[in-house]
Amino acid sequence: DAVRMTLPEPIGLESDILAGLDRLLDRLCTTLEAKGMGIRTARLQVYRTDGSMQWITAGLARPSHDPERVRPLLAMKVPEIDAGFCIEMLRLEAVQAEPVHKVQTRGHLAAGEAVTERLKGDYALDDLIARIGGRVGMEAVTRLHPASSHIPEKGAITLAAAWSEPAGDW
Repeated sequence: DAVRMTLPEPIGLESDILAGLDRLLDRLCTTLEAKGMGIRTARLQVYRTDGSMQWITAGLARPSHDPERVRPLLAMKVPEIDAGFCIEMLRLEAVQAEPVHKVQTRGHLAAGEAVTERLKGDYALDDLIARIGGRVGMEAVTRLHPASSHIPEKGAITLAAAWSEPAGDW
């Protein structure tokens, strides 16, 4: 899925690109939410008036259709964009989208318990992994998991944190 915005006047300021990103991100996330999908990898493409194009890409540790979880990851890479002779079109694409399961309607007690569970850090850790991964690469952020071995040096395996769940008790 992708959305685009052709601009009536060429832009070149970082704040203008961020304003366009906000409008595009809302539209893309609404479309994906209607399909029950979330962004795992997003790409912002900028088309310049001289016919050239540049893009920035951001990945999330967990798929989401919440613009507030995707925006900071793309916004930190916007300074890398060279406006050149000005930008005439923006295009935002969900390069990789995955299903996002809806939350079941609950009563007050169950809803309170769900909020408590969510505040334990599930999303905060995912957002942290995504932010660090945006700077150093998603594959560079790793976590250890137990492995079955009698050799102490091989008692753990290293997995990419973005694509693995935290290990349980060792």
